[in-house]
Amino acid sequence: GLQITDYYGACVPLAPGTTARPDIQFGCLSCDQSFAVGMQYDGRLVENETTGVQCAILHTTATGQRRIRVINLALPCTKQAVDVFRSCDYEAMVSLLTKQAITKLPTMSLSQLTTGSMFSRVSQVLAAYRKVAASNVAASQLILPEELRLLPLFLLGIMKSTAFSPITATADARMAGVRLLL
Repeated sequence: GLQITDYYGACVPLAPGTTARPDIQFGCLSCDQSFAVGMQYDGRLVENETTGVQCAILHTTATGQRRIRVINLALPCTKQAVDVFRSCDYEAMVSLLTKQAITKLPTMSLSQLTTGSMFSRVSQVLAAYRKVAASNVAASQLILPEELRLLPLFLLGIMKSTAFSPITATADARMAGVRLLL
């Protein structure tokens, strides 16, 4: 089955250091926030079948009512990497790459994050696409999947934001930029 490996966003696991109990806690959750989870599978997924993912959010309203919101997602399974690239969402990828970079901010320098980590992740994705979809094209020709053509552009925009810019004057301005991206 599928297992959660990482959490990304403005959230904290209830049991820090473990993903055995996949509960996370938010200080505040608004319509402008998002979070992402890293998942891995530890078995075989049947091709042409769907895999279900379910997320439940338990919250308390301002009047003290307890409510639960359940989100279900059915994802098709495939053995073809080209099908995975065909169904990519570049906005979700930019959000995930940004959240991953923000979690590394305390341990890495800005230059390592922007020029190293973020660029190398995008380069790996685009090289994987070239390998599976366009291996017979000349190496000098740039090949991008249709769904990910704007990914490098959006990533450059994120790198020039206040959160990752080396020109940012104060730590407060940088943290305000980080909070906007989370």
